[in-house]
Amino acid sequence: MDHVKEHLIFLNLLKEMRNKKNIGLLIPYLSNGGAERAVANLSKDLFQYYNVYILLFNQGEYVYPHE
Repeated sequence: MDHVKEHLIFLNLLKEMRNKKNIGLLIPYLSNGGAERAVANLSKDLFQYYNVYILLFNQGEYVYPHE
């Protein structure tokens, strides 16, 4: 029964994602800094309305929580 419930939750999530528009936030990296913090906070705020993707130029340490 839990498998069916999990499957229904997954399908509802997919349906919700299809209804949202996509938005990409482009930044060199997510380490310490004001712009990095702003992108991380913006992603958290926009997550409820959009499918948010953070696009990084360089891999590195992620200091700020993000969605």
